[in-house]
Amino acid sequence: MWQRVQNLGHRNLGYAGYEVTDAEFPFMHVVTPVVTPDRYLLAASDALKVASWSMGILWIAARVYQLRFFRVFPIGCWSGYYDYEHCCLANRSSQSWVDIILREIDTDQFYGMDEFYTDSQYGNDFGYYSTGRVLGKSDGKTAQEFAHYTTYPMALSPHFGRVLCRLVFIMWIQMKEKAPFRVVEMGAGSGQLAHDIHVCVKRNELGIEPAVWRRFVGAFEYVIVERSPALARRQRERGLKVVNGDAQRKDSCPSVLRALASSDACSAAFSSAPECQVSDRADKHTAASVVLSNELLDAFAPVKLQLSIYGQPVVTHCRAWQEIRMVHIIKLKDLESISQALHHSEDRISAMAMDLEGYTNEVFCRVTNTSVGQAAMACAPTSSCLAMVIALSEIMNHHDLHLPAAAHNMRLRLRKDAELCQRLQGMVSELEENFQNSVVLPRQVYRMLRHQLREAVDLELLFLTSATTRQVPVPLSERRCEDLKWWFEVHEARIQRLIDIYRPLGYPNIQLLLRPGERNFVELVDCLIGKEGFMLAVDYGATFEVGVIHFSIDPRFPSLPPLRRSPAAMAALFQQLFTREQGLGRRPSYSLQKLQALHDRLQSILETDESAEAVEVIRSMTEALLWGEQNDDNDQFFDFFCENCILSDFVQILGRNVPKTVKVQLLQSLSMLIQNIRRPTSLYYLFSNNYVNQLIATQFDWSDEEILSYYISFLKSLALRLNQETVKFFFNERSQQFPLFTEAIRFFSHRDQMVRTSVRNMTLRVFRLDDEAMQRFVLRVARPYFQRLSEYLALLWCQLEEARGSSAMEEANDEQQDLLMYICDVLELNNQQLNVIVVQQFLQHACYPFLLHSVWSDAPELLSCRTALFLFHEIFQGVQRRDVVEPLALALLSDGDDATSGAAVCSAPRRPEILEVWEPFKVEDDPKAAPSEPPLRLRGKMLQLLRSEEALLTAGVFRSCLSLGISNLLPSELLVDTGLLPPVPRSRPTTPATPLEVLLMAAEALENHSAMSMLVVQALCRLCMDVAFTPQARSLSGAKDWTHRPKAAVGRAMQGAARQVRSFIHNLGDAFLDIFAEVWDLDHEAAPLPELCKATLSLATEKSAAESDSQQAFKAVRVMLMLRRFHSDLSEGGGSPRHGGYRAAAPVATGAEGGGIIDSALTPLSGSESPLQIPEEEFNTLGGNSFQLGRMDRIVCGIVTPEGRHSRYMILHHYLLLLVQPDILTPGYAVVKTLVPLRYVEPLDCSDPRQLCLKAKNLEEPGESMTINLTFEDTKRCSIAESHLMKHRKQVRERLCKKVLDFTEKLCEAFGEAEAS
Repeated sequence: MWQRVQNLGHRNLGYAGYEVTDAEFPFMHVVTPVVTPDRYLLAASDALKVASWSMGILWIAARVYQLRFFRVFPIGCWSGYYDYEHCCLANRSSQSWVDIILREIDTDQFYGMDEFYTDSQYGNDFGYYSTGRVLGKSDGKTAQEFAHYTTYPMALSPHFGRVLCRLVFIMWIQMKEKAPFRVVEMGAGSGQLAHDIHVCVKRNELGIEPAVWRRFVGAFEYVIVERSPALARRQRERGLKVVNGDAQRKDSCPSVLRALASSDACSAAFSSAPECQVSDRADKHTAASVVLSNELLDAFAPVKLQLSIYGQPVVTHCRAWQEIRMVHIIKLKDLESISQALHHSEDRISAMAMDLEGYTNEVFCRVTNTSVGQAAMACAPTSSCLAMVIALSEIMNHHDLHLPAAAHNMRLRLRKDAELCQRLQGMVSELEENFQNSVVLPRQVYRMLRHQLREAVDLELLFLTSATTRQVPVPLSERRCEDLKWWFEVHEARIQRLIDIYRPLGYPNIQLLLRPGERNFVELVDCLIGKEGFMLAVDYGATFEVGVIHFSIDPRFPSLPPLRRSPAAMAALFQQLFTREQGLGRRPSYSLQKLQALHDRLQSILETDESAEAVEVIRSMTEALLWGEQNDDNDQFFDFFCENCILSDFVQILGRNVPKTVKVQLLQSLSMLIQNIRRPTSLYYLFSNNYVNQLIATQFDWSDEEILSYYISFLKSLALRLNQETVKFFFNERSQQFPLFTEAIRFFSHRDQMVRTSVRNMTLRVFRLDDEAMQRFVLRVARPYFQRLSEYLALLWCQLEEARGSSAMEEANDEQQDLLMYICDVLELNNQQLNVIVVQQFLQHACYPFLLHSVWSDAPELLSCRTALFLFHEIFQGVQRRDVVEPLALALLSDGDDATSGAAVCSAPRRPEILEVWEPFKVEDDPKAAPSEPPLRLRGKMLQLLRSEEALLTAGVFRSCLSLGISNLLPSELLVDTGLLPPVPRSRPTTPATPLEVLLMAAEALENHSAMSMLVVQALCRLCMDVAFTPQARSLSGAKDWTHRPKAAVGRAMQGAARQVRSFIHNLGDAFLDIFAEVWDLDHEAAPLPELCKATLSLATEKSAAESDSQQAFKAVRVMLMLRRFHSDLSEGGGSPRHGGYRAAAPVATGAEGGGIIDSALTPLSGSESPLQIPEEEFNTLGGNSFQLGRMDRIVCGIVTPEGRHSRYMILHHYLLLLVQPDILTPGYAVVKTLVPLRYVEPLDCSDPRQLCLKAKNLEEPGESMTINLTFEDTKRCSIAESHLMKHRKQVRERLCKKVLDFTEKLCEAFGEAEAS
């Protein structure tokens, strides 16, 4: 009977003689009680092992087992016919054989594809990017800077950069000309794209209108986020701003935001501005506007996964997936040769070889000892463990075998499928030849070897050619599962669609590449741009599905495997997979008969005065006409429209008292018709018979915003069609009527910004038309129009004054700037007659009565002096037209015979009264006009303001005038008389009494720097620099004479600042050291001073709250260093500045003399050394690979790095904290692993009493900090180390404070001696 059960099992169950476990056959774990005379039957697996049971019990057991088996598996699966339909669908709940063979080993020792990619690209030892191998030798002339490949920004330079520059400009327009407009580029490579975009912006290569371009240049900022130190150095060499960060890590956000907040515009004086604040997440003020990248996303570290698609895999479960990891294999003889070349000892080489052999055998033989491994070894008994595991991993890619994923299926296939065994034997035989006497290199060993080979290029090449890389699928670890679970859930539907594609084609699995860094990148971008901004990622990779096709094809076969379905079935399959129901019916078609019926209905409505159906009839007629425009080749539809005068019917309907809905539908329909007509003849039909002008002149209820918006859209549509041909339809020369223009300008001051913008665009389009008769008419209307427009601008100025200091100030400033730019746009059309009218009205009705009076008067009523100066600066910067700026500069910079005589002429203005909708403007008979002389001359007043609270804006106005003079927009004689330029010898009979008086007044004002804000001091310094180092001043003979008094004033101011610094050193003590270091570093960055008056913040500058001692100390040191350099430059006699960093101030053009205005970059004095500078011998002594320890005190500690935990010696050098590793090859010597100046070290709180946590400055990445966690044996050693460290740190800081004090004392003495002499 026992033999009978065995035969039954062999025939029906297919596993005779094999011990079944619950883990491998989970469906067998069943208790089936069967009552027998002596006991219960527990389970089939137990019953088969009990030989002493009675015949009946055994038979019942066999029957129970047989029923349960066939309930799950079809018999055909075990009968020798192995295919998908008969066998492999039965594996839904079974365990994968990959999990069976690899679950017992530590697969983390194998490189994940993302880990190897990261090491080989960005690793410190052999990273292609981080080590700089990517870079070629740049000759400075070509854009090709990569050694082995190129990218579009380099290959297509500068054209590719201009394309993105245009996109960036459009984004700036879309964001309503946001300022500052910050662009962040992730992973900039050689920096070519950033360089080309910078050049495009600075040189206006897009050909933007100058007024718009100036605003764009002023708002534009650019920061690069770079991970590679080598690439970051190359980018900085090109003058680009770079911050260290990884685009695949969302925690890079705070460091990028800090870099944005430390931009050139955010000096210490502007540190309280909203856009200069530092935060961990961007808000609307601190956010980047654009985050762009080129070929970055496809360079993120990839993870390669494999999914078995037999059965119904649950793609969101990690058990359904395996990760493809990399195994590095090398022959022992090659490894020994390389080790000998690295001068390893024989003992070390032998020990390493033994360790690696033991590791290889232990890991891979444990795999072959599993049930699947044993079945595979039966096919190739002489195989090594390594060759068998690699063969099993790679045979899964042989899709023609249709290998199952379930463990029990794979075991049975290996035992019963001769073809599979034969294929496996061939693979193993080939691998044995390659892997004979080979070992596997764990990840840490591979990294160690690459580290040792980093300087030996030839040996590294030998190692790379000797080592072999193979891919092995492993179960997902818990950590990897947690990292990728979001990806499975997000792409569940797409993955399921791929399964539906590939499973019918016979594929047992598919492989996918995914980049987890993409999610972090999106989160990083979201952190940087906040709620509003653009992400521009340029990449050239394949789509999700196309990438899977590549990884799913067997690499041994260039085409798809044979298909088991008929061609008709495959056609149906692909049609089902790749076609979608569009859900869209056919577009309705129209006929002349239908259009006739609609027209008849419209006539009925007109006769009966029934307007209820008018909306639907008008809408249907519009659709029919548009359909005819696109589909009727014979113009029959528009012929019908014109022959039946349907447009006159529309006019007739509008003339009646019809409901609002009808009017709205008519205006909307007409706009649609005008916008969508493509044929000129149809357009002429529509505009003929003067019906359009009648529609324009129709008076609606302008208080209804909906009707007004559709009416303005209607006018805008007409204006877009306005050209030399169509203007005749709108302008009636005989009756002198131009309703499109005269009706539009009635709304120039409407409260709705969309309405105002549309009106301005329409008028500009009219002004551009070169039609003589039409232009004569426009000039006759221009005087009253621009008079009211100038009064409206003055009203906006008054509203800006009222909004000062409030949240509405920025909006009010934007309003007046928009209107100012509109006036500039009109002037730049270069219509001479129109320009005379515009300038006259602008000066007489806005600038003279409001701005000049506010500067002249001691108690202005509508505008304060501060607001007027700000607006003067805005005009000089924005409207750089000689006919505008020269009269205004003449009023501000020249002296009259009697400055008070203009009081009657320039009486206090009244607040303008502006309407939302004006009555039609009068047509004047004589539009000729000429600008009048300014009523006031205010040079004396302006010089006084340099010493007042308005010094900031006054300096800005003076500097703007100097820029205009250098650009030949102002006469040089005016600037000489003012004191901004030196007199030219023998060019004039008289010269000013005090040459360069503005320079002297500003320098003397600096003596009172303690009562000024930092911003005012910077503004005065910048003005002094600009005046002192113009090309004319540099070439002036006898420079010692005119520089004596300014230099003496600057020296006195410098001496006062040095005394202040000296007092703060005594008061603040140790804390002053950090302040001085911060200011010195800020000085050393050569960042230009903030653009004066650029932001409306300068408008609202009021008396700030009391400054703390630290703030006052910061200001005193900043002023001292700034004036120190300025005094040094003046000491050179007014020639070129002795220190570098000066550059022409953009966007001012170069003057006729060949020079531009100096932009005060205020770089450190050449050859100057910080008193905090650590002596170079400190670094030179430690700069080699190792140094002699000698009798240095050292404490043993531990530190954790990305490579693992290491032991270190903590050594306190003269000024440095060192963490060193003993040099094994040279006893008594050590290699410096970490080097930090002691003055930057600060203790942090640690939860572990045996751990010392330190915060230190990162010397490799300026502005960044790093955390060092040191671990000691016990709390006592940790306490001793901390005490020793803090004591030494205090001594170092005291020595450095003494150095700073000596530095300040020398300055006081030097300037005192100079003053005495």
